[in-house]
Amino acid sequence: INEALKSVQSRAASIANQLNAKHWHIGVVDVSNQNVSPPTQRNIHFNEMAMGLSKSVAAPSVEGRDERVSISISVKVILDMKD
Repeated sequence: INEALKSVQSRAASIANQLNAKHWHIGVVDVSNQNVSPPTQRNIHFNEMAMGLSKSVAAPSVEGRDERVSISISVKVILDMKD
């Protein structure tokens, strides 16, 4: 997100310069996560324990994984064209 916002600032400054705007500022920033699926957790031992089928339950195992996350950033830049 930081890299994307720095890129937005650079592009806004470049556009303002090309259009001879005296000043510019960012009016609206919308950051949204494209990965909206909620995390899921499955534990078979929990279901067994809830039904009273298991007396000794091992601790659930946890393992990490890499995931690709997509973020969308939409920005409105306000240009001041007055002298």
